[in-house]
Amino acid sequence: IAEVKPDHLVTVFAGQDPEATATMRGYWEDVPPSSPSMAILKDGELAYFIPREQIEGFPMESIRDHLVEVLTQVCEK
Repeated sequence: IAEVKPDHLVTVFAGQDPEATATMRGYWEDVPPSSPSMAILKDGELAYFIPREQIEGFPMESIRDHLVEVLTQVCEK
């Protein structure tokens, strides 16, 4: 399990809340829409983005390990 954890977790469901989805996507307009996806923000800026292609079809443990690695790297900077 991750030793480093985010201060805040936010979930937006693209098919359920178009307004919230548009707001979130507006934070990083240079990244194409991808659902599902995960974004890591640091100091209000996009630090890392995990698109659908790195989520769908992968085992939960693989996604977890990827996320733990990313959180560790982002928070150490």
